[in-house]
Amino acid sequence: MIQQEDHPVGENDILLRTHNLSIRFGGIWAVSELDLEVRLGKIHSVIGPNGAGKTTLFNMISGFIRPSAGEIYYAGHAIRKYKPHQLVKLGMARTFQRLELFGGMKVIENIMTGFHTKGSGGIFASGLYSGKVKKEEKSIREKAMEILKSIGLVEKQDKLAAELPYGEQKILEFGRALATSPKLLLLDEPVAGLNEHETLGMMKLIEQARGEGVTLLLIEHDVKMVINISDRITVLNFGKKIAEGTPGEIRRHPAVIEAYLGKE
Repeated sequence: MIQQEDHPVGENDILLRTHNLSIRFGGIWAVSELDLEVRLGKIHSVIGPNGAGKTTLFNMISGFIRPSAGEIYYAGHAIRKYKPHQLVKLGMARTFQRLELFGGMKVIENIMTGFHTKGSGGIFASGLYSGKVKKEEKSIREKAMEILKSIGLVEKQDKLAAELPYGEQKILEFGRALATSPKLLLLDEPVAGLNEHETLGMMKLIEQARGEGVTLLLIEHDVKMVINISDRITVLNFGKKIAEGTPGEIRRHPAVIEAYLGKE
């Protein structure tokens, strides 16, 4: 499904690492002194109550906002000052809480935009129809079809993205992220709004991507799903890490129970 590219990895197979990562909005530290390590080939989840700083963390890692302090290291690169498109080139992709699809474009065209981030012609140059671009577009369409088959949307290839039901739109965004050939894929609430059947389907896609060499970092409120799918879990509360460990360790951790349920 995914054509992986070679990227250097840091010590001990740590693909992503943050050190003392912090960001302040006004007088509030949304994320404070966070140290995080995501190992190559693993599914690492970040959980926590609303307002814990999870999406802010993703926005810093993926280059949408710049930290107030600390550093982020990805595949051997210090990336604190990198912009989103530079990180895509390095092999990082993400999805969003709010779907960021091109609703007026066909399903297959949405997948193709992912490939265009790595193509030589680019999405706009494809309109020039030079011989080189035609050849590249044919190749990209074929690869897009492979992804649509793998995510179960091949029969919807010519539908507009906006016409898909919500669950399939979530899957489409996942597929478009895969089209960038990521080494690291950040998933922001991948099963939010999905029913039980759709959640199981998304979990299978996540595990399938991991099996094909993608490392995954995800935010999710569905704790049951996180426990079942994760290799390691980090728990945030009020911007600070309060716990980290295996799913078994996290489900029994007193600080995690208190953060979700409150004191007795």
